[in-house]
Amino acid sequence: VTTWAEKTMVVELDSQDLRGIDTAGNTTGRNAYIPANSVITDAFMVVETAFTSAGSTTLSIGFAEDDGTVIDADGVDATIAKTAMDAVGDVVQCDGAMVGGVVTVGADNAYPYVTIGTGPYTAGVAKVVIKYFTPV
Repeated sequence: VTTWAEKTMVVELDSQDLRGIDTAGNTTGRNAYIPANSVITDAFMVVETAFTSAGSTTLSIGFAEDDGTVIDADGVDATIAKTAMDAVGDVVQCDGAMVGGVVTVGADNAYPYVTIGTGPYTAGVAKVVIKYFTPV
C-alpha cells in the first residue's frame, strides 16, 4: 500500500483583486500553485469579509498554467452565488470536477484562476483552502 502526505494550499481572494474583471480570468496568488500531476482531495472557501456587488455576481474558481493557459476555469467550483458568500463566516464546500480525487491537475503546475459573472464585487475577502497530494 502506498500512502501520500496530504498538503494544503490557502489562497486569499480579495474583491480589490477582482475589481473591473468581467467574464475574464484573473490568475491570483502567482506564488501559490498545486504541483503538476497532483490530485485535489478537498476544497472550501471561508468568507472573512462579506462579498457585495450591485448585481447578482457569481464567482468561479479553477486553475491555469503559469502562462495563463486555462486548465479548468471552474474545476474547483463553478458560479458560486453571491448569497453563498454575503456574510462573515460563510463556508462554501467546493464541488468542481477537479475536487474529490477523481482527476489530476495535469502535466503542468496549476495556479488558482478566478472568474466572475456579471458586474464587479465592491467588497469581500475569503480564504480558499485546497487540500491535495502529489503521487510520487
